[in-house]
Amino acid sequence: MSYRLRLLETDEGWAVSCLALPGCHSQGESRDEALANNREAITLWLEVEAEEAGVKSVEMLETSGTAHCEAHSVAQILALAGRVLP
Repeated sequence: MSYRLRLLETDEGWAVSCLALPGCHSQGESRDEALANNREAITLWLEVEAEEAGVKSVEMLETSGTAHCEAHSVAQILALAGRVLP
């Protein structure tokens, strides 16, 4: 699943907001650090949302090359639990 991010550079470093997930923000001294922190923030945001929907566990998987991986996205899991992401 892909998310649109807003990156802001200030004198203090970088701030990142995930536009689709209310309250999902991070920051870092460098752009790369802020993006890495935001990846963790998105994962944690989705885990909390899933937990509140009664989902027991959430796994975030990545694959590359010719490997085949089938996993439900958190949005699909939440939809199955009767919750819809904003």
